[in-house]
Amino acid sequence: MNRLKTQWIEERIPYTGLELRSHFALEKWDIEGDNVIAFIGECNVPKNHLVDLLDAKTNAVIYSPLMLHFLGEFFNDNLERAIWRQRLFVTILKERCEALIPKLRLQRKGNDLYDGGKKLNVSIATATPLSTLLHIGVNIETQGTPVATAGLRNYNIDSVSFAKETLQQFAQEMDGVYRDLCKVRSVP
Repeated sequence: MNRLKTQWIEERIPYTGLELRSHFALEKWDIEGDNVIAFIGECNVPKNHLVDLLDAKTNAVIYSPLMLHFLGEFFNDNLERAIWRQRLFVTILKERCEALIPKLRLQRKGNDLYDGGKKLNVSIATATPLSTLLHIGVNIETQGTPVATAGLRNYNIDSVSFAKETLQQFAQEMDGVYRDLCKVRSVP
């Protein structure tokens, strides 16, 4: 069925926040429709590109020398559904990490994952007039981050295979939701 298109992007792409826009995947890689792409690159979002108003108000610094980025775009959607989708994606990330490292017990607080006091990811969902968007960045390396962080290298997790498996699992979840939507009858 695969209504959701997923793609691993080989090239290194620095994430600045400007990539969180409608039709980014279509412009760069001809990916039409609902999609989630993944790539690796630095994360350095200046204040004027922050989407989270509380982060901007508190002058938060969003930086990692190397992150695994997931960028998603969904059409015919609303922001609340996008936030639920974002939380599902973060839950999948948690499950994937814990499946690879059985002794690992991450805590999910909203859309963020923590190993003790160390933050593993950044995450945001937003809406445009055309679509809803999400960005989830998972630290790979942590040198120079503005808060205490953990990264995939701390756990010896291969970023590329982790990304591809996560994309596949998320697409399966989305397909399952669509199948469940189509198989029920209405009730009076």
